Amino acid sequence: MMVRGDSFVELPKHAKPGSVRLFFTSPPDIAELGLDRDLNGYVAWQKRALGMMASYVADDGFVVVSQTDRKIGGRVYAKHVLNINAMLHLGFALKDHKIVAFGEVGKRSPYNFSYQHCLIFTRKGTFERKGDILRDILVIEDAPFHGRAWGDGFVELIVGALSAEGDVVIDPFAGSGVVPRVAERMGRKGIGFEIEEGKA
Repeated sequence: MMVRGDSFVELPKHAKPGSVRLFFTSPPDIAELGLDRDLNGYVAWQKRALGMMASYVADDGFVVVSQTDRKIGGRVYAKHVLNINAMLHLGFALKDHKIVAFGEVGKRSPYNFSYQHCLIFTRKGTFERKGDILRDILVIEDAPFHGRAWGDGFVELIVGALSAEGDVVIDPFAGSGVVPRVAERMGRKGIGFEIEEGKA
């Protein structure tokens, strides 16, 4: 199910605190939020987004953030470090950390990276460690990496490993809606929120 609107406003209408098995998302980039020149504002926004997910996920559930770092003003802004530090501060453990490349390994760019840091957080959750979820580097061939566009295969891997049929799986910044669509197909209750018109 896709919901048009701001996830900070809409999430409480669709879930109760502690009820979500899996949040799986790639939060908007600093430029997508119009905060290019306001790094402090972006850090505050990112911490707010992580705090929202932390409030609604079950103690044995998971928050998965898969996001690129950013090159700003000739320096690397390590968003994955912000994500890790913020979630540790919220009482979560970093359960796993993967590098995810979308068929463009080694691409040269002065502004962007061709891979994401996929961070798996939980308070008390465990998952069965077998198959491709064990890989520390995932090369996803079914969709080239364009911003936050993921292929079905990557979503199936994360959803399949970290949730079961009937579980609530949410992407609060859903973009094209691949997470809720794949989650529904896999027998979960998939919900995606997207504020930007023209997506989903």
